[in-house]
Amino acid sequence: MTNGANLSKLRENLLWSAQRALPGKMPASLHAYSVKVERPQKKLRLRAHFHEPPSEDDIEDLLAVETEIFADFFDDVRVETEIEVIAPGEKPNFLAEGVAYQRPASLGA
Repeated sequence: MTNGANLSKLRENLLWSAQRALPGKMPASLHAYSVKVERPQKKLRLRAHFHEPPSEDDIEDLLAVETEIFADFFDDVRVETEIEVIAPGEKPNFLAEGVAYQRPASLGA
């Protein structure tokens, strides 16, 4: 993937890639979307945060987002999307490297 000197750039690129991919295929019920690079495993982790279980259409949209993100990186990386259903009154468990999207509070849960 990259050496340690480029890890920060890789994180920045992953965040940018997710922000670019989401607008065209963002599930309507998505609350937030966070990302993380796991360098030793050459894995890009993506986490979609919902307040209710996503529909089949939501899952299809997430797969399209994942594909667009994967296309921005080298062939030797793996991309893994996780889904978190946030319990009422709880906060999202964001991945450490950044939040690519978070629904504004004025739009509700």
